[in-house]
Amino acid sequence: MRYCSPFSLSIFTTFSVAVVFYLPIATVAFATTQPHSNSKLQQHLYHVNYNTKRFATADEEKEKETVETENLMSTNEEFKPRTWNPLRLLVLKMGFTELKFTSPLNYEKRDGLYNCAYCGLDLFDSDGKYEPNSGWPSFWRSKEDGHVKYKKEWDGRLEAKCGRCDSHLGHVFLDGPLPSKVEKDLLEKAPASDPRGQRTNGYLPRFCMNGSSLRFQSVDEKK
Repeated sequence: MRYCSPFSLSIFTTFSVAVVFYLPIATVAFATTQPHSNSKLQQHLYHVNYNTKRFATADEEKEKETVETENLMSTNEEFKPRTWNPLRLLVLKMGFTELKFTSPLNYEKRDGLYNCAYCGLDLFDSDGKYEPNSGWPSFWRSKEDGHVKYKKEWDGRLEAKCGRCDSHLGHVFLDGPLPSKVEKDLLEKAPASDPRGQRTNGYLPRFCMNGSSLRFQSVDEKK
């Protein structure tokens, strides 16, 4: 039976250790001494600095938009949270979506306002409510400019949030009713901040809202 001598094993072991520990070091040393390495490093640093400045500029623009919105809503009186209901808060503050056809507001037919369930800001009017059979309370227009604000999500959807307290309301889709299907005077009063498509006579927005994020106040309750 053939076998390896202790001396052969020790040589093999020493060689293996040398390869494992010194080969990476030699590779790095070789790479850093190449004449083109500095130019590549400079290019990399240039792109890092360029992207940093680009994103910083984008952040500044977003900050300006946020400040403008905050200034717009600062005229509203200070509010206290109007709900501590855990199910509502899951939607309002954690962005959950309620199950479809579970909100009583799906079937609300009375005249009135739909307010934010957290701060009470008026968001939608019953005149802008319609039934697309989506399973959630839906509107084709908001109540006032800036009362609903928007944020594009990672998956491309447009999130609708309360303009005062930043609570999650739902999402907006550009597949609402056609302008010819709504009253002309109501269409003319629609806020300019409402999302619209590029086509002048294209579909109006569909505000697909969680009923848990809204509180309905009927005209009789306002009197």
